[in-house]
Amino acid sequence: ILAYAVVHPIFGSLIDRFNWPTAFVITGSVTALLAIAWWIFATDHPAAVAESQTGAPEVESSSTPRPENFRRNLILITLSYSAVGYFQYFLFYWLHYYFESVLHMDKTESRFLTGLPSLAMAASMPLGGWITDRVVRCGDFSARSLVPKVGMIVSAILLVCGIFAKDKFWIVACFTASLAVL
Repeated sequence: ILAYAVVHPIFGSLIDRFNWPTAFVITGSVTALLAIAWWIFATDHPAAVAESQTGAPEVESSSTPRPENFRRNLILITLSYSAVGYFQYFLFYWLHYYFESVLHMDKTESRFLTGLPSLAMAASMPLGGWITDRVVRCGDFSARSLVPKVGMIVSAILLVCGIFAKDKFWIVACFTASLAVL
């Protein structure tokens, strides 16, 4: 998410300075170098780490009990991630176009403001985890879903507020708050 927050200003500057094919080659080369570095330096494997810590190879148990409603929970969490993913996709890929083409913001201003919602989301993720932990400690364990439920509802409300706002400041503020709460 942090990388996406800076993609518009950095990639846009590369396109302005060179052209879009060259910008893709530059960013692709950087990505390839990072992948090679990861491949070289991230050499540990989970089984090897578990064996080195316990002295015995890790054996997975086939008799792990599963709750009766495992399938229902799996379907619900999949739908939840799909909804959040679509919402993020919607703001990540549409926002720059909206700011520049619909609101007629300057290209540079649009690029920087497009990154604000992503930065807000990245900054608020640990806060959401902390709040969820506090809610669970204060009450029933089933309350762990309360924070995501409230966050998604408030996020949708803020998105609608941003859609109907007329002032650029409030549009950016509502979209940023919407992703932060999500």
